[in-house]
Amino acid sequence: MVEEKERTREKSLATEPFMYLGQRSYSWKAEEIPVGTYEEGTISLHLVENHSNRAVWVGNIHQALPKKSKIILKNIEEVVEIFFKQVTK
Repeated sequence: MVEEKERTREKSLATEPFMYLGQRSYSWKAEEIPVGTYEEGTISLHLVENHSNRAVWVGNIHQALPKKSKIILKNIEEVVEIFFKQVTK
């Protein structure tokens, strides 16, 4: 599953200097500011015992995806390897 997410940063007095312009209703508050988007991929692997149809092992991995599709395929292969290393422990 691939999902588009929004990257944010927190607005704070350290990064946004306090500037009062004389309005009586002026107020300042910390908030999240959007700075971009990225795609996050999730792989879910379920190993099921055939005769009982019960899950023996379930694993999920979430990761931000690179922009290039060749790198994504390499990442998928690496993640599947990680899954099977966990299963064989």
